[in-house]
Amino acid sequence: TPHHTPGRVPFYVTCSNRLACSEVREFEYRMCPSWEMVAGSNADNEAVDDMLLQIRFAKLLYLNFNKAQIYFPLDEGGSCSLQNMICSLTKDGDEEWLEMERSIKDSPFDKSREQLMQKLLKEKLYTWLLWKINDKEKGPNILDNKGQGALHLAAALGYDWAM
Repeated sequence: TPHHTPGRVPFYVTCSNRLACSEVREFEYRMCPSWEMVAGSNADNEAVDDMLLQIRFAKLLYLNFNKAQIYFPLDEGGSCSLQNMICSLTKDGDEEWLEMERSIKDSPFDKSREQLMQKLLKEKLYTWLLWKINDKEKGPNILDNKGQGALHLAAALGYDWAM
């Protein structure tokens, strides 16, 4: 995370020409707790917070998911290339499983559990994105009951693979 003085700043997506191509939102930089505060924090509370975020993320990905639409017809339009791009992200799946199996002997159990949770959430996110491409109603713009979307929750969990 880049260092920034605390305060509110405008936040928006820009195109290659640096012009705003999204809605402008306000983002607030907050004071980072000192290392002593972080080191003194309860690890169990952090684990609970992470697990609650993972549950919210999984719940959002299952929200209104129609299991009957598990097979995605390829569109003739622009979404076909988007579908192909998302499908290509899952090609290393077998290697991830093998690496996870090997690492369980060498890594702490909690780390292996986290790897498994991320793998399952990653696969579910890709399936959900493929499903949302063909969803003519809302697309991927769905928020959970606390007003956060899939990218918000993935970012809060530190899942850079979702970005």
